[in-house]
Amino acid sequence: MFEAACMKVRESLYGILCQTDLGGKPVSFGSGTGFLIAPQLCLTAAHVLHHDGQKNAPIHNRIQLIRAPEVGQPMHIARLLGIDDALDLALLRIDHPSRPNPARPRADQNPSRQAPQNTGLPYLELHPEVPLPGTLCGSLGYPLSTVGMKEQHVAFALIERFQGSYISSRRPELLTDGRLASIVETDGLMYGGSSGCPGFTTDGRVWGLHFATITEQARAIPSPHMPQPEPKQSNPIPNPQQASGTDHPSEPTLQTSGARLAISLWVSSTEIRAFAARCGVVLAD
Repeated sequence: MFEAACMKVRESLYGILCQTDLGGKPVSFGSGTGFLIAPQLCLTAAHVLHHDGQKNAPIHNRIQLIRAPEVGQPMHIARLLGIDDALDLALLRIDHPSRPNPARPRADQNPSRQAPQNTGLPYLELHPEVPLPGTLCGSLGYPLSTVGMKEQHVAFALIERFQGSYISSRRPELLTDGRLASIVETDGLMYGGSSGCPGFTTDGRVWGLHFATITEQARAIPSPHMPQPEPKQSNPIPNPQQASGTDHPSEPTLQTSGARLAISLWVSSTEIRAFAARCGVVLAD
């Protein structure tokens, strides 16, 4: 059902490697997924760019990425064009995507102000409105990726993975800065490291970007006469580190006495459009 959509989406899909160097040597890494929403412009989750996936931590000083069909080739340099930590969105500009690892611009150049060039690479279309609850949807990206040093070189292991679920809810969410945002919930647990993955329908159009997952351990079914404790309330905006790249903590261990419940959270396509406009990018309808 999603075969054609996956082939379409992967043409615009990127694995993102974030790195901080000290004394010319890498000391910290992060990773995630992103996707093209316009020529040279890659969208991802903001926390992917921060140390340890924490929004109050510094942003890594080097961002590289690679398009899905080009995995195994040299990576491209990306620069931060805009970020909204409260909404958990970041927009990256890819330097010369047709040429890997370009030279840095001269001091009198401002890469964030240069108009994106049409490189011929496809970018993904956004849904004008989020589909209704009950809609079958898919996601594609690079969860469970690993980054480390191997023989004095950075080793970035990427495996492309599809995940499927249903849209379960569309709702407003009060952000930390007081704004109301349109958030989407799906009814499945996403692999750790899924942050930045696009959520799409069977036609390949994107309705959201994944940024976090809420999990809760289900209890064994009790006797009908046994008093029931009040269920623990989950934080409506969980620490996005649960869904970040290499810096995400290990997932809780499943117990044999019950299954784990999960809700995955996504920034809606309507919020993505508004964020892009604030960055000076008007997306095609």
